[in-house]
Amino acid sequence: MMDKILVAIAGSYGAGVYETGLKIKDELGHRFPHEITVIDLDSMVKTSSKKYTDEDYDFEKVQHVLQRSRAELEIIILCGCYALCNKRLNALSNLKVFLDTEGDRRLINLIHKNNVQTSEELRSTISHYMDCLRPEYDSYIAPSRSLADIIIPATHEATGTAIIIDGIVKIVEELQGRIPDGQKLSPHLDFQVEDMNVEKDRYYDLS
Repeated sequence: MMDKILVAIAGSYGAGVYETGLKIKDELGHRFPHEITVIDLDSMVKTSSKKYTDEDYDFEKVQHVLQRSRAELEIIILCGCYALCNKRLNALSNLKVFLDTEGDRRLINLIHKNNVQTSEELRSTISHYMDCLRPEYDSYIAPSRSLADIIIPATHEATGTAIIIDGIVKIVEELQGRIPDGQKLSPHLDFQVEDMNVEKDRYYDLS
């Protein structure tokens, strides 16, 4: 994948992972002439009977998409709850990101996403979350957090998106030979631990 830059962005249901990918694509489009593709992993469900595990998703289809392009340089942004749950895709990823969201916020986002209007719809949504989505998150999605190069809390989405973009820019420059050796991205920057209420410039250099 010398001609491709793969950025994998994972997070919980309702964390706005795909929307973040689209924002990044739009911003990068102003900086680079290269082809930029956003893949929605959550739309690549391979079974009609949902198991609420990584077996629900067609990772082979994603790999076919990655191999299909013949662009000189392409930036591919893989978005989805399970974007960090496949070993082969993780090995191919230049940058792995996890959007972290608190449990209460995940439920609130799900209620908004489902456009809940009635008490019955609310009961159904809460039941689905408690019985299926929360156990799935705890068992399969949350553990992939430890595989991320960058962990960004939902409360700092704007700053986090800017950091991701800067990281991608640095990778592109590195591939084009514009960054000296020894200044590559360092793994696992956890901004849950960092105080994000500081100047954004502090995080621009991810080396």
